[in-house]
Parts: sequence; structure tokens; C-alpha cells
Amino acid sequence: MKSLSFPALKTGSSRKKERVAPAATEQQPEFNRQHLAQLIQNCDRLTRAGADISMMLNQYNKVIEYYLHMLNFIRDHALEKKFIAYMKEQKAFLDRK
Repeated sequence: MKSLSFPALKTGSSRKKERVAPAATEQQPEFNRQHLAQLIQNCDRLTRAGADISMMLNQYNKVIEYYLHMLNFIRDHALEKKFIAYMKEQKAFLDRK
């Protein structure tokens, strides 16, 4: 069986080895944990804010539905009055004949 060889891992390789400072590798996982915790907190806040916005929109929707109902009622009442007035005119017209 042939063994795999990687040029970067050979001793005396002409390629430069990348050197990473130990402090950077030690801080990286902690940064990721803190970053993840912050992202989770932000998601929770956004979720709560979204729920609040949804509740407010539902309330506005109810108010708008109420006003539409009132406008329809006023329109129907006005049409009813016009219809009654029209019928009175028709009755008066027929009574004259």
C-alpha cells in the first residue's frame, strides 16, 4: 500500500508553513460562543417584537373592520332614507293622478 504524502507536512518542505498565534485560536471558540449567544438573544428580541407588532396589527385590523361596519351602516341608513323619500314621492305622484 502506498502512503499518502502531503508536501506541506513534509519536513524541510520548500513551502512556508502558516503560523497561527496560539492566542487567536484560544479566543476564537469563545468568540463564537459569545456571538452565538448574542444572535440567540437578538432572535428572541425580534420574535417578541414580531409578536407585539402582530398583536398591534390585529388590533388595527379590528378597528378598521369596526369603522367599515359603521360606514356600511351609515350608507345603508342613507340609502334607506333615500328609498323611503323616493317611495313617498312615488305615492304622492300616484295620489295626484
